[in-house]
Amino acid sequence: MGQRLETARKKKKFSLEEVEEAIKIRARYLKAIEKDDYRSLPGPVYLSGFLSSYAEFLELPTGEILAQYKKERGLTGGVPLVKKFRPTNELRELGYAVTPRTIIIILVAVGVFGLFGYIGWQVRKFSSPPPVEILTPNSDVTDKDNIVIRGQTSETAAVEVNGQKINVDSNGVFLQQVGLKRGVNTIEIKATNRIGKETVKVLKIFADIALPASPANQ
Repeated sequence: MGQRLETARKKKKFSLEEVEEAIKIRARYLKAIEKDDYRSLPGPVYLSGFLSSYAEFLELPTGEILAQYKKERGLTGGVPLVKKFRPTNELRELGYAVTPRTIIIILVAVGVFGLFGYIGWQVRKFSSPPPVEILTPNSDVTDKDNIVIRGQTSETAAVEVNGQKINVDSNGVFLQQVGLKRGVNTIEIKATNRIGKETVKVLKIFADIALPASPANQ
């Protein structure tokens, strides 16, 4: 039976892939049918549908093909003769069906994993030191006697600049003006989260401030 189908296909110069595209049956199943490899095929009901569609596509008598198949398998009844196989998806080919219960189970599982993932993310967020990004100044040299420190951290973090607590807005942005003296100035920015984890950033700013004119030069 399989050889008859293979001969008809080759006579019409169709590849297995072309037949697969036309009748929506996997090429590996078509090849197994042509080799009479029934172990690699789904159950009799699905195979009957495969044979009907394949024979119809090759313009072979469907009844004869099915009768020959039943004779070769020693089947005397109990196998419905499906006039035309209407494939749905790979799961149906293998004898499985996606039911509403299966969909609910999948959705619940996804929700549970998502919940645990969110909880884990929150735990890592609160157990890790808060991030600190310095937005300004952009240079470590200035000729002014003060400088504005602007940065961003977690919105729940407490921020200190040189030991002085400063406000953090709802976006985690903080702003503080710091006075400078001539020469190198060290500025420490510390952010602390609710469980005491802290991040410290240290800036070294060189202030090239002109010395005030002496009375003799006035």
